[in-house]
Amino acid sequence: MNTFLSVLPFLSAGADFTDLSAEISDLIKSMWVPCVSVASALAVAWGIYLGIKYWMSAGDEQKKRSAKGSIIAFVVGIVVIFVVAVGAPLGIGALTEWVEARQAVSAFGTYDFARLIS
Repeated sequence: MNTFLSVLPFLSAGADFTDLSAEISDLIKSMWVPCVSVASALAVAWGIYLGIKYWMSAGDEQKKRSAKGSIIAFVVGIVVIFVVAVGAPLGIGALTEWVEARQAVSAFGTYDFARLIS
């Protein structure tokens, strides 16, 4: 909560966006470990539940098919989340480098955004 409130003064006009970016980055970093811990615990619990559901459906073919589909969807979801978790920092790094260049080329020429902001 403290970190979130520290971002508010930077929202005024004429604020330095480097400081705002640093505050937002610190906020995300402070929330990363608890969010990943809770998500991991939920994923393990859901995986156990689906395993028990599959195990309990040993006699009924339709329940077994349903449980198997749920397990496949769960595994695909975990893989997608992993790919996004690995790919997002790479994309953010590339965007950060692009923004830090502070220049954009258009049909009218090259503009220095740092000069425009300050």
